[in-house]
Amino acid sequence: MKEIYAKIGLSIIPRIISLLDKNMYSKTYGCFDKNYWHYRAVDFPSGTAQCSVLALALVYKHKFPGNNFCGNKKIKNFVNAGIGFMIKNCNKDGSCDDYYPYERALGTTAFVLYSLTEAYLVLNEKNQEYERFFRKQADWILSNEDSGTMANHMAVAGTALYNVYLITKDEK
Repeated sequence: MKEIYAKIGLSIIPRIISLLDKNMYSKTYGCFDKNYWHYRAVDFPSGTAQCSVLALALVYKHKFPGNNFCGNKKIKNFVNAGIGFMIKNCNKDGSCDDYYPYERALGTTAFVLYSLTEAYLVLNEKNQEYERFFRKQADWILSNEDSGTMANHMAVAGTALYNVYLITKDEK
């Protein structure tokens, strides 16, 4: 059964990579929202698109059956580019937008923080800039509420906050 899931998961990695701005000299380097950086169909990037960093971190780190991406330094660089893009493109308070500018969406912020922190944990590296950013996002989540009670947003927010604790040891 694992082989089936691995095959399906690995089959979408080239598509995920095709969504990424891989030009390191571009202002949008690391952005997974192709509608923003390439097609220019929208005026700002969707935060949710950055969740793709987690899939790339997983294929970089794990030897799934048939995984040709494992250990590939380009894939690792793409993960770091995705995290770096998010740091530059979130709101100054750490919140993320998805559908409109300055939306400050708790769900989007939680999903992005979970994906970025999980990818960071998978790569098992230390980066103080990333950790400061994760704390900023966590602080924002802790001081804001969703417009309604959405169990999936709360569950992901809790998991993201736990990841920030694992990274920073900050019990807040």
